[in-house]
Amino acid sequence: RVIKIERVGGGDYIRALDDAVHGLCSHFVWTNAGKQSVTLDVKSAQGRSILRRLVASADCFVHNLAPGAVDRLGLDARTLRTQYPRLVSCCVSGYGEGGPYERKKAYDLLIQAEAGLLSITGTPETPCKDRLALQ
Repeated sequence: RVIKIERVGGGDYIRALDDAVHGLCSHFVWTNAGKQSVTLDVKSAQGRSILRRLVASADCFVHNLAPGAVDRLGLDARTLRTQYPRLVSCCVSGYGEGGPYERKKAYDLLIQAEAGLLSITGTPETPCKDRLALQ
C-alpha cells in the first residue's frame, strides 16, 4: 500500500495539467496508479501527528521536501532510523547532497531549463515547458 501525502489547497498540481483520463492528467494517472492520497499540512501540529502515525506503520518513507524541511519536521533519516529501525528512508532531491546546490530547491521548469530542454521546445522567441514533467 502506497500513501501519497499531498499539500493542502490543491494537492499535486500535475493532476490538473490535462483532463485526458476521466478528468485527470494522463501523466498523473500513470505515475500515481494504485496509490492512495491524503492532503496534510505537515507544518501544523495535527498534520505532523498524522504523518508520524503513518510513518510508524510504514515500511518505507520517500520524500521530496525542500532541503532542510525534514530536519525541521524531525523526519530526517537519522531520527527515523533511531525511532523505527526497520524503516527505509529515501530523500529525492534535485541536486543531491554535498554539492554547491544541495540547499537549493529544484522543480520541473528549473530542471528543464538547466538541462537545455527549453532550448528545443517552443520557438526561439518563446521557449515553452515540455508537458511531460521531469520527476
